[in-house]
Amino acid sequence: MLLLGFGSKARQGKDTAAQAIKDYFKQVYYPGFAAPAPKVQIFKYATALYQETNDWLKVTTQDGLEYSELGHYVVPPDETNFNTHIQIPEWVKPDPNPQKSELAPYGKHPKLLQWWGTEYRRHHFGQDYWIKKLYQSMPTNLDIAMVTDVRFIDEAEAIKQRGGYVINLQRLNKDGSPYVDLSRPADHPSETQLDGYNWDFYIKNKEGHAALTGEIAITIAQYLRGLQK
Repeated sequence: MLLLGFGSKARQGKDTAAQAIKDYFKQVYYPGFAAPAPKVQIFKYATALYQETNDWLKVTTQDGLEYSELGHYVVPPDETNFNTHIQIPEWVKPDPNPQKSELAPYGKHPKLLQWWGTEYRRHHFGQDYWIKKLYQSMPTNLDIAMVTDVRFIDEAEAIKQRGGYVINLQRLNKDGSPYVDLSRPADHPSETQLDGYNWDFYIKNKEGHAALTGEIAITIAQYLRGLQK
C-alpha cells in the first residue's frame, strides 16, 4: 500500500491534491480496463475529531444552549478515562455562522476543533490519541491511502514509520506572500509545529491554480507507485 500524508497549514490545497489523485486513478482504470482499478481512499486524522465535537455540540444544543454561549460551558468528562470537567477557554469562540457538512452537521467551528484536538485530547489523553483512532480504522487492503491533514510531527512520523511519504503544500497569495487562514489562530501548534520539517516532497503554488496543484500531486503519486514496483 502506498501511504501519503499531506500537510500542514489550513487551506493550502491538501484535499485538492488528494482528490485529484483519487479521481485520476478512477478515470484511468475505466470499467472494462484490463487491470483492476487501484483501491484509493482518503482519510483524515480529524474525522474522529469532527465526530466528537459534533456529538458534543448536538447534546449541548439540545440542552438549549446557543452557539454564542458555548465558550462559557465545560466539556463533559470522559466516562472511562477522565474524572473532571475541562473549562473551554475564552479564545475558543464558536463561529456564529459555521460551515456545515455531512461530517459536521452542527458546524465546523475551527477554533473549537483546534482546542479539542490539541489542548483537550492530545494534552489529556496522549499525543497519539488521533493517530491511534485513524490507523485502527484504516483498511489494510488499499493500494493508495492518503491522509490530508498532517499537522503535527508525530502525525508525519507515523506515516513515515509505516513506509509512507509526507508532502507539504504551500499556497501563496497572488503577491507571493504565504496564504494564512484567518478563521483560526495562526500561532496555534496545529499551524506551526511542522514549520521547518523535512518533508519528502513539496508542492508550492499561487492561488488560482488548484488544477496545477492536483497535476503535481498525481505526478508524485505515479512516481512513488513506480518506485514500489
